[in-house]
Formats: sequence, structure tokens, C-alpha cells
Amino acid sequence: MISISGKNWEEIKTTHRLVEKIKIDNNLNEIQSKLVLSRNYSKEEIYLIKSHIEINNPFQKTKDFLLACELLKIILKKKVKF
Repeated sequence: MISISGKNWEEIKTTHRLVEKIKIDNNLNEIQSKLVLSRNYSKEEIYLIKSHIEINNPFQKTKDFLLACELLKIILKKKVKF
């Protein structure tokens, strides 16, 4: 995949079973599990990351974001094609 800045990004192939195991054992989502697997984090590092980092989206409650969500819902209900 090519980004807006022109960089070519590729996803590293991982074993689906290992990703699922990490996901279940550590209560992570798939992307987090792939990062843990690719960076070879220890159990202590995973615990520290989960317990000390709280990720918040500052734009989630803004007027524009909420309006965009409503617009997306309307579009999906009507199945409008662009």
C-alpha cells in the first residue's frame, strides 16, 4: 500500500495461530497482537503497556466527528454508491 507521502507500506506476514494466541492470552485486538508478535515483547512489557497507557481519541466527541458519524449512518442505510 502506498501512503499519501509516497512511502510503500507492507504488512509483515505472521502466523495466524500465534496472533490468535497472543490476542486471547493478553486480551488484545488483532493489530496489537501483531505488533506484540513482530516486536517480540515479553509478558512484563505487555502488562506495562496495557496498565499504563490509556489511548483516547481527542476527536471522538467533537461536533464534526459526531456529524460525520450521523452522515455515514444515513449513507449506509440508503446504500448510496459514490
